[in-house]
This record gives sequence, structure tokens and C-alpha cells, in this order.
Amino acid sequence: MMQVDEDRGERVVKMSLSRLIRNDHTFLSETIDKMVLKNSKLSWYGATVLLAIARQCTENNDDVPPLIMNQKFLYHAHNWTLIDNLHRSIYPLITEAISPPNGICSSLQSLHNDILGHGWMIGYLVKAYIASTKTSTQAKCTAFINDTISAYLSAHHSDASRTAKNQIKKEIKRRIFNPSRPAAPTAPILTNNAEDLITFHRNGFNVTGNDPLNKLIFSDESRYPSHITHFGRCLARQEALEDDNDNLQVKKRLPLPMAKIGRTSLHYDKRGIYYLVHQAIRDGHQFIRPNRPELPTRERFFTNDHYIKWVRYLFNIDEVITGSKRFAIDGVGITTDGVNASVHYMTSSTDGDDEVASNQTASTDAQLTESTYDEILSSGVQSLGINSSGDDHHDEEDNEIDSVAGKLFYSHVFHFYTLFRIIAQVCLFLFIPFT
Repeated sequence: MMQVDEDRGERVVKMSLSRLIRNDHTFLSETIDKMVLKNSKLSWYGATVLLAIARQCTENNDDVPPLIMNQKFLYHAHNWTLIDNLHRSIYPLITEAISPPNGICSSLQSLHNDILGHGWMIGYLVKAYIASTKTSTQAKCTAFINDTISAYLSAHHSDASRTAKNQIKKEIKRRIFNPSRPAAPTAPILTNNAEDLITFHRNGFNVTGNDPLNKLIFSDESRYPSHITHFGRCLARQEALEDDNDNLQVKKRLPLPMAKIGRTSLHYDKRGIYYLVHQAIRDGHQFIRPNRPELPTRERFFTNDHYIKWVRYLFNIDEVITGSKRFAIDGVGITTDGVNASVHYMTSSTDGDDEVASNQTASTDAQLTESTYDEILSSGVQSLGINSSGDDHHDEEDNEIDSVAGKLFYSHVFHFYTLFRIIAQVCLFLFIPFT
């Protein structure tokens, strides 16, 4: 079943991949499935290398470098077979992560060699990884703080009442987030361990004096490498607390996003279709349908004309993109996870005025670019398992507020209902004598 999605200016037609592929090219499903699985492995291994780098920085008491958000650095982290002697001196962190004794990827050299176009795949994976890292870093700041406070309470105040724990928690959070705010009358005197935890977080997020720790700091992208460094140290602190306390289990989050075990969607643009055709030929498949388009031996000679001809030759595009719709030649044309597919399109102007048509086309191109990156962001967030809303730090204090608000709401409803019944009875009493 086809579905048209035009939310937020994004225009795609969704359907099953089997319906999109022409009947005489069903073998493409096998090739695409192979490429999707390879893409998923690249995503997982790249995220693993970057987590190993974060772990190394934590163990060596070093800061995570700003390179962690750099596209070129992330490309080499995902594509470690291309690290030659020159790059080894530039990116020693990657070399250390993939080389013995760590060697987490030393036995996976064949991953990049048995499929064409892995460089094109990695380009989109890097964009998705950056988007996911930005989303997760901002969302996890408060969550890491809450995790360490809960762990502290479990380790040092396990016998305290729930009320006492809540008071300790509120005071610690006040001192971390806004120490200039007056303490509550019931605020307890904190222990040295609690004071150490407060200092740990305020130093980790680089706030001094009585400056507040707030969303402006959490969302400052220039601070993201520093935040990730602190996340790694939070994880190490949680692990050390478990080691020092028998039968204690605490929440442990990863400092960087980790790919889920599953399918990571491929974004086929002009380069992607070129490699798809060559991979199908390499797999031994033959294109027997008449009027096969020309296929250059080098990617740089694969023009937009070649691209649109091959898309129409391989897929039922003309049955999907109809009327004023126009297949998206620039950027992503088809997105698929090997099961379902989304065909990207733009609407063509029917106005006779060339200038108006040109302006509308430019506007549509801008919308396409935005929708393409929105989809990459959404796909990256989902494939890397990020809770982008950051709702995982909803704590008991919030529940308390919600409970009070709920009681007030139902109280108002009850009073309104009682007043309505009284008015109805008075009206009924006044009405009866006249009948």
C-alpha cells in the first residue's frame, strides 16, 4: 500500500520495496538487502570504534577531542581500513582503538572489501551519527546527573526513608543546578560524599561559583566534546561504585550513541544507484530488459541523465511519480531498509511564467534539502537508539507536581459538577408549578 508523506515540507511516497522494483529486476531485492545489511554493520562498527575512543580518553584522564564531531575524523573512524601511515599519525586515537591489544576491529578487514560503494554509505552514516550525537548529548545531560544521584542514595542512604531520600536528592540537585537559590527549610546537611558528587558535576560541566547549570549550557554545541568527556567519567564513576558495593546495581549509560542491532536504512542518491547497478552485476545478475541505459565504467562519468534513466529502468518510478510530481534528482532519491521504500519527489510548477516557475523550483529544492537532512536525522536517531525527547530524567519531584496539579483539576471538576446539580434542581423546582 502506497502512502504519501508531506509533513514538515517533506515529500515522499512510501511503499514496499518489492512493489517499487520492476518485475524483471526482482533480483535487485537480494542486492539491496546485502547492501543494507552491510550498511548496518558499518554503522555498528563505527559506533563501537568511537565508544572505544571515549573509553580510552576516560581511562587516560584525557578530554574527548573536538574531533569527535568532525566529519573527516568520523569518516575514518567508520572506514578504518583506509588509515594509512599518514593518517595513523594524524588520528592516533583511531589507530589505538583498532590495533592490538585493543584490536576491537582488527579481524574485520574484509567488511569493506566485499561490497562496492562503502565510502558513499559511510558518508550518510557520518551525517546520521553527528545528528544523533547532538541529539543524545543534549538529552542525556540531566539524565546522567540523576543516575549518579540515585546511585549515591542507593550506596550511602539505602536505609533512609523515602521522604529523607527525596529531601537529600532535592538539596543535591539545588546545589548542582542553581546553588544561589535558597535552600528549603527541610534541607538536610549533606555528607562529604554528596559534596564530592556536587563538585564532580559542576566541574564536569565547567560551571563556576554560583552560576546556574541550565539548558543553555546543555545545548551549547561548542561544549559537546566536554559534555561527552564528563559522560565518560560519569560511567566510570558508576562502575567504580558498583565494584565497591556488593549487590549494588546502578544505571550505566554510554557516553556516545550506540547503533542498534537491526537494519539501518540506505539513502540512494546518484552515487548510490551507480554502485547498486555495479554491485548487481558483480553479484552475477544480468539486466535482460530491453533498452538498458549506458553504464559508465567510472563514477565521475555517471551523469544526471544516466541516473534518471537507470532509476526508471530499475524501478516503477513512472507509476509512483505522476502528475506535477518530479523525481528528486538532487540529493536522496530513494530510501530503503530492504523491506520498505520511500521515493522522494518535488512538485513541478504548471505556471507559464518562467520566472515564477524558477522561483518555485528553487523553493522546492530548498525544501528537499531540509527534508533530506530531517530524514537522515530521524533515521540516525532511531537506528542509534536515542531518546531524543530526553524524558528519561522525569523524577519524583516532577511526579509530585503532576500529582498536585491533578488533585487541583479534579477538585475544580467536582465543585463545578456540584454547582451544576444545584442549579438544575432549582430550575426544576421553579418549572414544576407552571406545568
